[in-house]
Amino acid sequence: MAKINGIEGQSLEQVVAQVDAGARFVVFEYVISVLVLTFRRRTDVFFVPAGRRAKDLSSMANTITFLFGFWGFPLGPFRSFGALARNAQGGHDVTAEVMADLGAAPRRASLDDFLDRCLVPLSSWKNDPADNERVAEIARLSGVGAEDLEVLLDQVDVFAIECAVRQWLGASAFAKEGLILFATALEREFDFRLADYNRFEAAVRAAAKPADETWRDLPLDELAMAVATSAFRTANHPGVDPRGLEAVAERFLDHLVDMEPALLGFSPE
Repeated sequence: MAKINGIEGQSLEQVVAQVDAGARFVVFEYVISVLVLTFRRRTDVFFVPAGRRAKDLSSMANTITFLFGFWGFPLGPFRSFGALARNAQGGHDVTAEVMADLGAAPRRASLDDFLDRCLVPLSSWKNDPADNERVAEIARLSGVGAEDLEVLLDQVDVFAIECAVRQWLGASAFAKEGLILFATALEREFDFRLADYNRFEAAVRAAAKPADETWRDLPLDELAMAVATSAFRTANHPGVDPRGLEAVAERFLDHLVDMEPALLGFSPE
């Protein structure tokens, strides 16, 4: 378990009582770049008492990003702005994971909780200024128009959520029921075109050839490239510049990682 800052000298009962009162555990992101290589990392865990702003604890992570994150090409600026934006929003909540590691396992979340944890990241990604800049860069690299690219990336984002659910929760009945609820909400509330998405997902499945429904057997870099290639092909944009494919693949992987904290309150199969 990662080092936890802020609970020194407290008993488990005291920590549990504070969490019940609104305290939480968070981690922050920082970025380090070396020439063409850019790495996104997470800090140790910080305990945030009820009433305190989590972002107030992110100064060290932000300083590292400012000093070392922006200099990588081409992903340094995108990942750096993304890390700073997430830290400004309070970092990643890992309370469920930490409490489980400490021996106070979280209660199993409901399907309504599951749906919220799938829908919130979609909204967060769309409203992230760093992600908007990243999308503009993908448009430049790929040559795909803004309208087509928005639809294409929406499908990639939804697949990142679905893939994270399958990898974390496996082929459990809860996962299947939750994904059906998620798809229904997308179609009814957000006019998401499920027929087009199903064609895209079938293309990814044909390209990646997963061994089972969990997709766990696939190397992530190969899966990401299959996702990017399938997204452009099913949107009638074959032959995209490899840099555009790589940018979409990288974005998919980042969003796949973003989903992990959201799913920590659920029991894997």
